[in-house]
Amino acid sequence: MQDVRNEFNQLRLAISEIAAGNSDLSARTESQAASLEETATSMEQINGTVKQSADAAERGARLAHETSQVTLLGTRRAKREPRGEQRQQTRCLLPGTSCPATNAGRIGGTERVLAPCNQWLASWR
Repeated sequence: MQDVRNEFNQLRLAISEIAAGNSDLSARTESQAASLEETATSMEQINGTVKQSADAAERGARLAHETSQVTLLGTRRAKREPRGEQRQQTRCLLPGTSCPATNAGRIGGTERVLAPCNQWLASWR
């Protein structure tokens, strides 16, 4: 009878250890699942940031292209028009606009006030 009791106690101890191991494994699994969920959330945020950066880069590239076109058109126009006409009034040559801008300085190595055009450019930032 004593042998049966010893076997029973050993079996009960083994079952207890297995239950504790299962509980520990369950806790670690839950912790890893929570970590994976946090990682997925972080990756979604990074993905959103990357998309915003790509969109901003695309807008910047488009603005740079349009600015180079404006510069090219302005240079061609400056070469065609007599200096007196250039000093009277300048037109903003931004695509899709015709904002008049008064010339506040000299044209040719010079400063101009292009407030309406600058407002248009600022809207792209």
